[in-house]
Amino acid sequence: MSTAAVKDVYHSIKAALDIFKSSAAATADVPSKQVLLQQAERVKTDAAKIGLMCSGDTPPADQLAGLAHSLQQSVVAFCSSCHSLTAVAGPTLKKALVKLAQDVVNPCLMLVKEMESGKDLKPHVAMVWDGIAAVSKAPLHNKSCLFKNLAGVMAVLKDTAREMEELQQEQQVQFGDAEPAAAAAADGSEQQAAAAAEGADDDDSECLDGYDGGRMSSIERQLLDSSLELVAAATATLKAFGRALLQGGELLAGSEVLEGWESCLFHCRHLQRAVEDLGAAVYAPQDFEEVASASLAVFEVTELMADECPDADAVGAEQLSSLAAQLTAAHERLQELLAQAQQEANNEGEEGEEEQQ
Repeated sequence: MSTAAVKDVYHSIKAALDIFKSSAAATADVPSKQVLLQQAERVKTDAAKIGLMCSGDTPPADQLAGLAHSLQQSVVAFCSSCHSLTAVAGPTLKKALVKLAQDVVNPCLMLVKEMESGKDLKPHVAMVWDGIAAVSKAPLHNKSCLFKNLAGVMAVLKDTAREMEELQQEQQVQFGDAEPAAAAAADGSEQQAAAAAEGADDDDSECLDGYDGGRMSSIERQLLDSSLELVAAATATLKAFGRALLQGGELLAGSEVLEGWESCLFHCRHLQRAVEDLGAAVYAPQDFEEVASASLAVFEVTELMADECPDADAVGAEQLSSLAAQLTAAHERLQELLAQAQQEANNEGEEGEEEQQ
């Protein structure tokens, strides 16, 4: 950038994010969402003007500087309002507000950097507008921000459970009690259908060649079923907590209730990783130690969440007790199956050694 004024604007916009390095004063006026949206619209308008005036032929230096300064002022005002909102924010909301500001500032920097290039600036303007579009959907209160994060974890748990259910169904269709002729015909091979009708062994059927997971043993399928029950229990607990969060009062910065929900979200993220690990561990051939480790993590994290419930009254003592019983039953069933699986593996190992001798 050859124009000194535009270069100064670039560095000023970049420095706008430095405001988040300091804490907002507790007495600071907290802007409403309407004010924040108005400031975001101003950024959007100033960016559009730059895109219109600076695409192709570069305008005179004084006009260029005026456009850049206008964008600078609107960006700084927007960042200042986001920073003021952190005065009443817990860690999760503060992180979200910083990202909201970054997603507006960074594309503005790219736009200013290209102001004098003579290039078509529409792509850069579009990126600014994308950042602005997120403002209207952004949660600006602790409760809504925490719930959005809990909902994200819930979505991952549901996706993992759905994948496990699909694996369950694949095993049933390809190796279960389905009629051999029907299963072969569904594969589209008339020869295989005829062979199946004559009593051909499903294990040797070519219709299984494309299956990546492999056939599960009886104990592996039981472990898959019980793992699904454990994930369902964990998901039910998280769902109950989400309802309690929405039904509860406002979460004030520094309050014990807010700290409790922040801690709950921390555990939820660990739960998400544990459920994903369990979902991966149940594919054949299963490593029973991996299934045991992942399932134990799911149980312990969910149990810890229930023990540290930030708003037990909102969840309800009866529901907490029911959820705990569901979780414990699924966990104990898994432990029994894992012990059985390990015993079968040990027996097979001993038989193999005897045959070698």
